[in-house]
Amino acid sequence: MNEEQFNLLDNHIGYGSSKPKFIIMGLEEGVAGIVSDKKGDSHDQKQSNRIQNESTILANYNQRTDILTKSPSNLLDLREYHVNHPSHEERSWFQGDGKPQKTWQWYCKLLVGLNNNGVWENENLLKYQVEKLGRRSSDHSLLEFFPLPRPKNGDWYDCMRIQSMGITDKKAYLKSMVTDKRSSLLNNIIKKGQVKIMVIHGSLSKNHLKTSHNKIAVHLKLEKLEEHLLGKKSNGNIYALEYGFKDNNKKIKIFFIPFLGNGAITNESLKELIGIMNL
Repeated sequence: MNEEQFNLLDNHIGYGSSKPKFIIMGLEEGVAGIVSDKKGDSHDQKQSNRIQNESTILANYNQRTDILTKSPSNLLDLREYHVNHPSHEERSWFQGDGKPQKTWQWYCKLLVGLNNNGVWENENLLKYQVEKLGRRSSDHSLLEFFPLPRPKNGDWYDCMRIQSMGITDKKAYLKSMVTDKRSSLLNNIIKKGQVKIMVIHGSLSKNHLKTSHNKIAVHLKLEKLEEHLLGKKSNGNIYALEYGFKDNNKKIKIFFIPFLGNGAITNESLKELIGIMNL
């Protein structure tokens, strides 16, 4: 990757409205079409998977920079971006009647529930995903703290290397990714807009902030206000940590919560969270 490509991706902070009422933030975007290692895979098979995944990631970056070169934008329309994507995996979420994307379906539950006293109808979630999720005309935005999509938070691939910026490995990447420009873009939409509630998901290990997501709390100058017990699972309790801005000048309810998807949160605990948010 060169600096020009990086700057295009750095200028893109997510999808949806530029004046959102609700924000859902993650650490970085995922990448569709990634091959996961299977139990029993040989070293050669794992290496083959990695080579294939790097090719998929690079194609993702090239597609994004192509779109952003033609239409530079801080916020894209989620549907418009995906329906024009050359990858079948990326297009499939919005083709025809659509296909449920597991994480997005939880976004839909949260966003519908916030506007409907914690109630959603499962049979209508796909319609919401296809027609309303991450649209420019919506009441929400889906933001990412880091600019480069990765399959998992701990991943590093050579296509992410930017030699001229000194980004040669994962450690350098994590240290350098929140540029002054990206910081300004994120702060503008969060602090200068109409935001009422911000949810930062995938950020907790039990009732503690993950080291990776603590960067968000430090960067936004947040302080912990309250710990909420949302429910229980077989492997322990489900929590949300409520934060606020240290300067207290902006009354935004901010919640760090488990990942929205992959069994990290339950329907009951999400309804409990929505009830707390709507107080």
